[in-house]
Amino acid sequence: MHKLRYVDRTVRGIRDRDPVIATGAFDVTVDDMKVTVEEFYRRLTRQNGASVDVSLESDVTGFFIARGRRRKGVRPASELMEEVRPLLTDKITYWTGVKRPVVRALIERMIRSCKDRGLLAERGREQHYLVELTAYGTTLAMNYLTRGKFFHG
Repeated sequence: MHKLRYVDRTVRGIRDRDPVIATGAFDVTVDDMKVTVEEFYRRLTRQNGASVDVSLESDVTGFFIARGRRRKGVRPASELMEEVRPLLTDKITYWTGVKRPVVRALIERMIRSCKDRGLLAERGREQHYLVELTAYGTTLAMNYLTRGKFFHG
């Protein structure tokens, strides 16, 4: 009960004072707005999920088997990556804090690079590939987070 009286006394004592911190001026008024809220968020989503326009071919080629004669015990690396895409996206997003659309676009770009190069994955080495892809994707995501781009330069 004493705490409530204290709060009541304190509030009565300051109720006629202006706030210590000013509310500031508006950056944009309603009349200045040129887009709807929906359009604003659509644009923002497009920007955050923008295509990852970087060349990953030299790196992903080092993870997998280069295109060549079909061998037993291999499958397209892009198929393996499609299977682990949701897990990679979830974990890289969670641990780096990079927005999901950016990470998703990065993983999709990695998959496209594997398809374009015709890379193959050996069956039984899935854990090895998953470690490589996670470390690589996390490194690129952290570069993006700290530098605003995936690679130095």
